[in-house]
Amino acid sequence: MLAFGLTVADAATKYWGGAGVWTTASAWSLTSGGTLDQTWVANDDAVFDVANSTITGATTTFKSITANQNVTVTAGGTLDTAGTVATVTVASGMTLNTAGQALATTAGTGFIKSGAGTWISANGGAFPGGFVLNAGTIGIGGVNAMGVGALTINGGTISNSPGTTARALTGKYTSVTIGGDFAFEGAANLTFNSTNALGGVTRNITNNNTAASVVLNGPFVNGGLNLAGPGNWTIAPTFARTATATAGSSVITMADTTYLMVGQAISVTGASLTTGSVITSITPNTSITTSGTATNAVASAATTITGSAHSGGTTISGGLVRAGNDFAFGSGDITLNGGKLGTSTGVTITNNITLLADGDIANANNMTLSGVISGNQALTHSTTAALTLSGARHASAWRHQPARQRQARHG
Repeated sequence: MLAFGLTVADAATKYWGGAGVWTTASAWSLTSGGTLDQTWVANDDAVFDVANSTITGATTTFKSITANQNVTVTAGGTLDTAGTVATVTVASGMTLNTAGQALATTAGTGFIKSGAGTWISANGGAFPGGFVLNAGTIGIGGVNAMGVGALTINGGTISNSPGTTARALTGKYTSVTIGGDFAFEGAANLTFNSTNALGGVTRNITNNNTAASVVLNGPFVNGGLNLAGPGNWTIAPTFARTATATAGSSVITMADTTYLMVGQAISVTGASLTTGSVITSITPNTSITTSGTATNAVASAATTITGSAHSGGTTISGGLVRAGNDFAFGSGDITLNGGKLGTSTGVTITNNITLLADGDIANANNMTLSGVISGNQALTHSTTAALTLSGARHASAWRHQPARQRQARHG
């Protein structure tokens, strides 16, 4: 609308070509390489296509960011998406480094990372609208780099970089949906504890972090895993429920039995369940039966379920995968296809094991394998910690002799 000779500027795609602050007058153009005669308008789309661009942030809103060249953002003000989920696209071989630039925590604020390039973020505030990784790399410069709420991983790489600081992303995500194959990289531990939905298929997850470990303390559900790459893993899933126990009974009342599986360990706060109790049967969303009994009656008590919840099997194709509890690999088979199976605590693994390639048991703690081990490949025990093979095809327990490396062949 026109009034007194004034016009209201509409949001548009703006190309950065100047220096200074995001909102500097006449620092943008309407075309790539065009005349710098435009000032930023709230909800514009930002495009950076000048090599090694630099810019200082400001308190303003944007609709999307496209980095066709390397871009370094110096922190200033708060960048806001006006409560929407904005797409950040970085071209192959390029890096958008927003470092400590503040991102709004307004309800609905979230991001979609697209393009084969890298976005590094160390923002201090936790935006609540979720994060989607479609392609390229997200550099976890701080624990809020992917915000809070729903995390969706459709591809790309999660990198604990820059630097060598361990990042614990525990309690950040209400859900993690794994919609495609992806990778980890970096030089320090990266820890998650959310429930990971696999979408009913086997997902390939590659760990290229050879300097530290990826620690996954949440259960996987609805699918299978192929863990690849040279990096190390610790798999120690647990999750919480609420339960009511009756003294002297093995039946535990539980209104939500989602992701529970026979064989998972259970602990009910205050109930003093028999040590080592596991789930033996489940009546969906009503109750479970355990291998032990409760000493004390408790109502609506915090309950810890220990173990993963996927039944599609786990393939170890590279690196060292450490089991952090007895049910770390769910109810499916374990397939050794070139990697190592280890421990981060003493465990008894009941899963059947198939050898597609020579396998290595590299346990740092006492370990019992009670499932069937099959496959005409060599199984090597390369550590001095006790290893007991008690499943079918084993007439007696086999233990490593520290003075020499032994192999067991199954076929």
